[in-house]
Amino acid sequence: PVPDALQNPEHWVFYAIYWCQIWFAFAMSLIVAAPAIAEDVRTGAFTFYFSRPLSRAHYIVGKLLAVGLLIFGLCAGPGLLLSLLRIALAGSGTEALSQLPLLPITTVYAALLAATLTLPALALSAVSHRGGLAVGGWAALFFVPWVLAEPAAAATGMAQLTLLSVPTSLRLVGQHLYGIPPSYELPWIWPATTLIALIAVAAWALHRRLDRVEVFT
Repeated sequence: PVPDALQNPEHWVFYAIYWCQIWFAFAMSLIVAAPAIAEDVRTGAFTFYFSRPLSRAHYIVGKLLAVGLLIFGLCAGPGLLLSLLRIALAGSGTEALSQLPLLPITTVYAALLAATLTLPALALSAVSHRGGLAVGGWAALFFVPWVLAEPAAAATGMAQLTLLSVPTSLRLVGQHLYGIPPSYELPWIWPATTLIALIAVAAWALHRRLDRVEVFT
């Protein structure tokens, strides 16, 4: 990807987000999101939280915003700064206008990253009895399919196997958004659907698990 980045400076935004910021964001989801709810259950913090007029919705939204905004900021901040720099260095007004879509594209991509790295981690935290289990489970879900799926796709010629990998699906969607040739010849809607399904299942599991916590009733 480096030669392509040198020829297309606007692609730096994608490379900076995916190859750099996403790993800081994943580390935050691993450290902050994965153990968040499990530790509340283990320590009995719900008793403190719900001794006040705090609803289940308030609790879920609070957890989502705390982690989601942190991850969104980690991904969107540098990406938006690079986008603004690219626009500022444009050689003409017409070129600058042509680069303006980088701002909404980067915002949408950062929001997708934030949702993907926040909701599954919180869902695993909600169904785990200990924070360590949630951390290990989220790390395994993120890395193991990635390590196995891409070599398997290369060996078998079945690019569809890469859809099992969260990082690869994020990369394919990002490449489509930024107009970069995809790593695998797959319709962009496939990895996008995979990620949306993961987010939806995680949201359902999170809501269902917290709905069963006695302190809420």
